[in-house]
Amino acid sequence: LLGEMGRLEESVPFFLESTRLNRYDFWSFSNLSLALKKLGRAGEAVVYGKVAARLNPKDSLNQTNLCLALAHLDRLPEAELRCRTALQLNPTSAAAHANLGAVLGAQGAIMEATLQYREALNFSPESADFLGALGVLLGRQGHFHEAAAAFESAIRQKPHSSELHNNLGFAREGQGRIADAIEHYQEALRLNPV
Repeated sequence: LLGEMGRLEESVPFFLESTRLNRYDFWSFSNLSLALKKLGRAGEAVVYGKVAARLNPKDSLNQTNLCLALAHLDRLPEAELRCRTALQLNPTSAAAHANLGAVLGAQGAIMEATLQYREALNFSPESADFLGALGVLLGRQGHFHEAAAAFESAIRQKPHSSELHNNLGFAREGQGRIADAIEHYQEALRLNPV
């Protein structure tokens, strides 16, 4: 309950006590791992997430959370394995597809990462985050028209995102549409003048 109220730091001692009292309770370990991950304590999150995975290896959400924590620690091959495990358990998980896309992209597998983001969007077509990430990957491959379309769709969901406007500016520049690029760069600066 404390975690749901945004009081994660206060919830950690309770989760720790729960794991001590219930050494075989998957939810105690999984919830502790999730709270630690959200607090930026990825190393600890991995430890407790792995215990949870041993207690219940068929929970795709815990595998996805482990993927994120491992990626945060730059343990990308292990993160990839956890994402792939999550997808074997739940092939329709948009988050698992997107997380695998992020891990693959960080490893330089841009085309496969792009496919994973496209798959994530099949299950969550309105996700501005997934659209933005797909746009970045498409732009890295020189597919500026498709990248611009992804950024435009994302901006419809998040019109005040300076990052999305900046990225759309980059895509428009790649298309040779300099006036449009400048317009979006200026909007990005207006939204985030720092």
